[in-house]
Amino acid sequence: MGDEREVPQDPPLDELADEPASQPLQDEEAPEFEIPAVLQLDEPRDILIRLSEEDPFELRARVPRRCRERAVLLPSTRLVMMTMARMAIAAKSYDGSYPIDEWVETAIDVSLDDMLEEQREEERRGLPVQDSPDALFYHELAEIFICPVVDARMACATLNGLSEDHRHAFHACIAQGLQPAAYARVIDASIARVERLLREVGIEVQTRLVKRHKARKRRNRRR
Repeated sequence: MGDEREVPQDPPLDELADEPASQPLQDEEAPEFEIPAVLQLDEPRDILIRLSEEDPFELRARVPRRCRERAVLLPSTRLVMMTMARMAIAAKSYDGSYPIDEWVETAIDVSLDDMLEEQREEERRGLPVQDSPDALFYHELAEIFICPVVDARMACATLNGLSEDHRHAFHACIAQGLQPAAYARVIDASIARVERLLREVGIEVQTRLVKRHKARKRRNRRR
């Protein structure tokens, strides 16, 4: 799933921006790994255009795969563009002293963490779902969860905030449709443990939905 929102204009740089700028190489020094030509362009805008048009680091495949690996629910299309924007702005932080794949993976993970925090912040602020840059994603998610659109982001944020074991059980058995017995074999666990994880996921999401509905009713009675 993914939306088609526009690239964020000023993505936070976090760890990538905090890395020291590359120092001019001495004559006897040379990068251990080749610096990709796209990262050597002068303007971040030009880098972003090349990344978007050519996708030389295969971000459109790597970002959704990383979401699955970390078992989180996020709009992959916007996450791809956020990662590209981050890489374009922080391009000079890569000096060839370590594999480029490590730098790209860091960019993906930092962007992913930022989007998770953005999702939590929207919930804390009570931003209407329709005003979220990920509104289309939450509409799609509401159909899967069979819940009102206004609750889809809360359900998503709740799932993303659960433990790694809970998230992976949910993704395997609910999102991917794997039978609990089959997933138990994959992770070398008992079926009872997998069923317990799924039950706890359901209880946590349902509890928050009930609390929200009760709060909504109280607000409506005061009007």
